[in-house]
Amino acid sequence: MFDPNRRRQFEWPWKDILYFAASLVVIALAFVVAVMLFIENDNLRKRIEANEDFIDTIPGLLEDIRKELCDKVDALRDDLNDLAENVEENFQPLIEKGAVDGYAPLDNEAIVPAIHLPPNSFSSMFLGNDGGGCWDPMTNEPLLKSNQMCDIGEYYISNNTGTTILDSFGGVGDPWQVGDAIVCTGDIGWKRIRNVPP
Repeated sequence: MFDPNRRRQFEWPWKDILYFAASLVVIALAFVVAVMLFIENDNLRKRIEANEDFIDTIPGLLEDIRKELCDKVDALRDDLNDLAENVEENFQPLIEKGAVDGYAPLDNEAIVPAIHLPPNSFSSMFLGNDGGGCWDPMTNEPLLKSNQMCDIGEYYISNNTGTTILDSFGGVGDPWQVGDAIVCTGDIGWKRIRNVPP
């Protein structure tokens, strides 16, 4: 007969179910971790292979860089040699300035000083013109004027001191000296050249 005080014969095995569920969770986590490790390992392997490929290319890159640097150094050496040859062929050293077999310096008006010109060679500097002779800047004889029509290369040598002003040259503060020349530089206009030798 049915006894209400008797314990039920079937009970859910909750403890076993919990153990089983926990085991499933652990197995699932282990599987997920294994998959992640596999993926990471594969990525790491690919990176290592890529790095190995790059490392294999380093010697070639270094050789290319070495060749490029050598080519640039050779080109620079050639340029320096060309420059040295150009300087040697076309320039004279500074110690030859004003020296025998050297070159003549220029004064502050970009004129070769008379001391560096050969005697009696003045007319040869101005297109072969014979010049106009002597000029007296004190009396302005013969009469010369600023902006005067003249032939290029025409010139006069001053035989006196004076303050006649011609095209802004001469005057009280900058008088003419004996040996100065006045030269026609164009259809109109005069330019002074100081202390031309006779």
